[in-house]
Amino acid sequence: ETSNILPKYCLTTPNRRRTHLANRFNLENKEACPEIMSMEVVGSADPEDRLMRVLSQDNTTGDCMQVGKESNFPFLFRYPCDQDKSSQLVNPLALPSLIWSMHQQFERSAQHVHLAYSSFCGAHGALSSLAFQQIFAGESRRRISRKVSECHFAPVIRFGTFVETGIIYDKTSGDWPNWNTLLADNPVLCPPGEALTGFKLESGSNKYMFECSRIGGLGIQYEYFSAQVEVTKFDHVRNNWLGAVR
Repeated sequence: ETSNILPKYCLTTPNRRRTHLANRFNLENKEACPEIMSMEVVGSADPEDRLMRVLSQDNTTGDCMQVGKESNFPFLFRYPCDQDKSSQLVNPLALPSLIWSMHQQFERSAQHVHLAYSSFCGAHGALSSLAFQQIFAGESRRRISRKVSECHFAPVIRFGTFVETGIIYDKTSGDWPNWNTLLADNPVLCPPGEALTGFKLESGSNKYMFECSRIGGLGIQYEYFSAQVEVTKFDHVRNNWLGAVR
């Protein structure tokens, strides 16, 4: 589950040197960030640009930071120093935006937890869509053809607390009395400036709970509606309500 304590990410130097991906700098969750590079002025470069030399344990190395692209997103790599290579002459003011881009890519592939009856986004993610068969029926990765919930990158400033809904469901029973009125009468809404970052079924109370978190730079809000489906019968039998949430 998510935590109210935001993790700290550090830029770490790659160790292997055999492939393009092995030369890429990584972001890791650490308590303290070590010094990994020194900035040097190069006479042939523009005044604001620097050659960023990677530090080793004895502070001597022949490697420098180099800007490159991967899937059309900028990344930082480690290659032998070459002051005549424009991709190694970096403006220090550009580093925050480069690392920000790396954060986006990192959060697209890590720290997202999508399980049966629950879905959570990572430290920089918000739920962009819910897979209702996963949330309400417990069907997730066991059904390959079914999509689990999805997260999009979002700069979470402060995690919220989980709030109870009026949606009650006993997952040990196949029946779900009044499922249609429970879902219709209990909309999940986040206040302005916040977005949905977690949705789960609390096993003790059999109530669904959701978490809204404060998001930095959040733009216009929009309501999310599920696709229209045909419901055979509005009763408690699993075969009838299951088709409506798939």
